Amino acid sequence: GFFYNGQQWYLNPNDPDTNQDGALDSAECSYDETNGLACPDTDGNGTPDVFDDDNDGDGVPDKLDAALATVVGDPVNGLDNNRFQFEINNLAAGEPVYVDFQLRPTNPDHLWYTLNVLDWPSNDRQGQIQRVLDTTFYDQLSPEQQQAGGSDPQLQDGDLRLVPMLEIEIPFQDGHYGNLPVLPGAPPIQASTPITAWLDTEETQAFGINVRKLDETS
Repeated sequence: GFFYNGQQWYLNPNDPDTNQDGALDSAECSYDETNGLACPDTDGNGTPDVFDDDNDGDGVPDKLDAALATVVGDPVNGLDNNRFQFEINNLAAGEPVYVDFQLRPTNPDHLWYTLNVLDWPSNDRQGQIQRVLDTTFYDQLSPEQQQAGGSDPQLQDGDLRLVPMLEIEIPFQDGHYGNLPVLPGAPPIQASTPITAWLDTEETQAFGINVRKLDETS
């Protein structure tokens, strides 16, 4: 065991992951003959990481967190100006790049909004969102799909679905396509080159990606 924050802590000798958070005790506590056992408390909340279910205190449980000891932005106030910047090195031309983001709203209740189906008011014919027909997503299914119960029980709840989106700004460089999928025989691009001249939209749409120019010169 070890002493920290006024109490004695004991690891489970029969389990390599004492608190079952997905991170081995050997990764959350280091040992050497000079300094002995060292069990850090990344977020300073008084609970050592080896017993903490959220090492960095970002609100994402360690079992789901891709970066146990890293927080971008403030868990309460969010990102500065709602933006963050990252850089990917050693990219290969013509090869796809997959990046995993873990984004968490400052209000944890908003996690329940993702892909929720809402029922827009009937006969609302003003504004950007209107409703003319009193149908739901479920009504759009084929009889066979309806008989099977549909793929999602929420489909009967309404006609509006909340889909989270992330906006990524890719800096422009002459002759570079920002590692986006390119049409065969696409011309070398400049800032003024239309997107339709080089972007393979079938590839981007398959991933739910919509690409637009920030302005006419960038």
